[in-house]
Amino acid sequence: MQTLLVLVPLFLLASAQVIAAPANIPGELKYDRLAAFHERGGDVRSYGVSGQALLGGRFLVGGQASEEAFAAMGDISGRSTGFTLGYKFTEATGDFLITVTRSQTRASGVAGAVTWELDSEATTLGLTWRQRLSDTFEGFVGYGHTSRRETARATIGGGVTSSRGRDYAGALSLALRYNATANVDVTAGYAIVSGGNVWSIATGYNF
Repeated sequence: MQTLLVLVPLFLLASAQVIAAPANIPGELKYDRLAAFHERGGDVRSYGVSGQALLGGRFLVGGQASEEAFAAMGDISGRSTGFTLGYKFTEATGDFLITVTRSQTRASGVAGAVTWELDSEATTLGLTWRQRLSDTFEGFVGYGHTSRRETARATIGGGVTSSRGRDYAGALSLALRYNATANVDVTAGYAIVSGGNVWSIATGYNF
C-alpha cells in the first residue's frame, strides 16, 4: 500500500507534464506490431515475443509468450503466456490507453534438495499515455495494478507440501521508443515495482 501511495502521485504528475507538452508532430501512432523482447529484474530473466493489433481504430488486442528463469531459486524455469484487451483514446498530443491483461506462468525445477512446481495467474489493469516526441522518438508513461494468485508445490524426498497465496502490486513504467525506419523500432523500458525494478529492451516490426 505504501508503494501505491508513492507511485500513483508520480504517475499523475508525469502524465500531466506530458499532456501539457505542445502538439507539433503530426501523424498517427502505429499499433499493429510484432516484437521480440528481453526483461531483467530482481531474480527473474525472461525472453519472449509479443504481438498486437488495433481493431476499428480503437480496440487493442494482443498476446505474448516468454521463457522465464528464476535465478534466486536455483535451476527453476518455465513459460509465461498472456492476453491483452484494450481501448485507445486519441487526444491532441497523443494516445491514452486502458488495458486489461490476463497472464499465466508455470515453472518447475530443482533448488538444492527440493523439487519445485510453481503456478501463477495474474490480472493487470493498465493505464498508459503514449506520445510522439519527434520524427523518430516516442515516449510512454504507464501505471499497472496487478492481482496475482500463486500456488507452490515442493517435493522433498518422498514428501510433498503445497502453499497458496494472493498478492497485489503496483508498477510505474517509463519507456522510450526509437523508430529506426517506418517499420522497425527499438524500445527501452524501466519499471518501478515492489521486490526489484525491471529493465526491458524490445525490437519491433510495425505493419
